[in-house]
Amino acid sequence: MGKFGKLENSLRVVHNRFSVGAAVGSGMAARAAEKAGADFILALGAGKMRSMGVPSPASLLPIYDAVELTLEFAALELVPRVQLPVYVGLPLFDPRLKIDDLLHRLRTLGISGITNFPAVFHFGKRACLLEAHGLGLDREIEFLNTAKSAGFATIGYVRSRDEATKMVGSGLTSLCINFGLNPLNRNAPVENESHDRLSLAAKDIVDSVRKPNKRLTIYLGGGSIFGGADLDKLCRKAGIDGFIGGSAMDQAPLEKSLVNSVASFREIEVLQVRVERLERRLHRYNKRYGIVCRSDAMDQMLDSVETIVATGNHLVLQGEPSTGRGKVADMAANKVLRRKNGKRWRLDFSSAKESERLLFGSPKVPGHRRDIGILELATDTDFIVIKGLKAASSEIQNKVAQIFMTGEYCVTGEDKTRQCTTRFILIADKHSDTGPPQDPDLIKVFRKTAIQVPPLRDRIEDIALLVKVFMSEFTNTINDLAPPILRALIRHNWPGNLAELRETVSWLVKNDYMTINEAELIAFLGQNIPAVSYTKISQRDRIVQALLLNNLNRTKTAEQLGITRKTLYNQIKKYKILT
Repeated sequence: MGKFGKLENSLRVVHNRFSVGAAVGSGMAARAAEKAGADFILALGAGKMRSMGVPSPASLLPIYDAVELTLEFAALELVPRVQLPVYVGLPLFDPRLKIDDLLHRLRTLGISGITNFPAVFHFGKRACLLEAHGLGLDREIEFLNTAKSAGFATIGYVRSRDEATKMVGSGLTSLCINFGLNPLNRNAPVENESHDRLSLAAKDIVDSVRKPNKRLTIYLGGGSIFGGADLDKLCRKAGIDGFIGGSAMDQAPLEKSLVNSVASFREIEVLQVRVERLERRLHRYNKRYGIVCRSDAMDQMLDSVETIVATGNHLVLQGEPSTGRGKVADMAANKVLRRKNGKRWRLDFSSAKESERLLFGSPKVPGHRRDIGILELATDTDFIVIKGLKAASSEIQNKVAQIFMTGEYCVTGEDKTRQCTTRFILIADKHSDTGPPQDPDLIKVFRKTAIQVPPLRDRIEDIALLVKVFMSEFTNTINDLAPPILRALIRHNWPGNLAELRETVSWLVKNDYMTINEAELIAFLGQNIPAVSYTKISQRDRIVQALLLNNLNRTKTAEQLGITRKTLYNQIKKYKILT
């Protein structure tokens, strides 16, 4: 794929439904955007600096003449290279600019449109100083309206309801809601909660101006958007008409493409060494632990487990049912037990009524022999594996939490503290029917030390290999699945995780998977979704979801949540929603 192939792909993802503007920094990127189906090209000083290897915020600093830099590269690199209309973003608050002279120059250069970028709001608190001297939003609006009257396309950049209302009230019909720069680390995952917040803020602005003006066109620019999936989700929630992409369209794809291209030209011997090292690592996990782990999610989780085991600490494994937590626990224990000839003790508080007595022993009763607990028998080479601790009493939860926090415990019926020399492995459901731990100290332990075993939907790279592993349980003849069947398995959400996949593989084998078609498999998956507990979410996230479901209608949201409108308003203020 060429340097700008990813730019073309990302634009194609969104172009079918939205209007797309490409804020690029070079003629090459502009041509790629045109080929991919962009609707217009936007020349920004920030885009030019990105192409120079300088971060976008530098466009707000007195490094270059912002007007001259933008107009020069727009006229020399963009207008001659593409058939699309080319717009420019200029600091319209610049006191040197004269409206008529600027518009005449834009027409001479072949520029089709103009927007206020960088805008006054980009300067944060300092914007008030500019506003006080007549170099603020009003001046930007005056410029844009004059340009519109002169036949130029105009887009007003805004960041708040007040700015949007003022822009639309002056007669402008196109806005771009700008939520700042993309995250510094483009490889870091963006939480759904961040996207929800962005959706709410955008929808709040859209609803405030679109209801009185149905023909308004509203774009989104900036924020944590890196792909068509993110954009599609946000636009559907907020009612956005299109996207103006900068670094998400040119810098990020270009950097990744260049890295891949340069890496591909390195010496074959070096690449082979890296591949062999990776294969040895994967085989080491598969052969040594019996755990399929081609995915990064599993690989990173096992790395974390190994680190904790090597440092001699207790281990907490948390995750959804049937994610392989037991195998991971066995792997962690075996890693030490093989080396030290230790013993593994197992307790399940969710099913065994005697678990408390087995762990902490029984109290002394005159005339009777006291039962000694596992804690008194276990040594520093042993592991105690505990499941279902959330089902235990609050007192037992606290006793276990104290072992994690202080290393001390008391046997049943005694006040004397003893030192715990053995190590624990706690296996807990992430979303258990029995609810969260009752003891505050145990809650702290889970929050600080729990390692999350990823669900199957987060490790789709493992599905093809897992299918073969499960097939070997039901047949001696194993063939590769047809691509449509494998795609259907990868797309499925797998609420039942490994147990559901194993059941699905069993069904495929029994029904001759070489003749099964995609529709039949999807029908089977839809009919056999196991009952799983729902994710427990915070009150803030619950309110955000309810607002989105009810299109920000506070009355309906309050009714759905079972609270009064006043309580909802207080909650919105408390959690800083729509601010």
